[in-house]
Amino acid sequence: MKKLLKKTLRKLGYEVFWYNSELDPISDLTAPERQIIATAKPFTKTSVERMASLINIVNFPGPWLNAGSGAAAA
Repeated sequence: MKKLLKKTLRKLGYEVFWYNSELDPISDLTAPERQIIATAKPFTKTSVERMASLINIVNFPGPWLNAGSGAAAA
């Protein structure tokens, strides 16, 4: 069944292969950022994509807005 499906899709111009999403977000990170992810990975269930996103947000040079702090302080 798999061979038939792959053969049919190949005739239509598609290629079926395994995709490892764990490696993609790491490709555009610097060596220190990769080290942070490698260090945190055993201690969290957070995906590599979300950790990479968090690193990018923390490194973003711009004004920060904490919308929840005013309500908690009141």
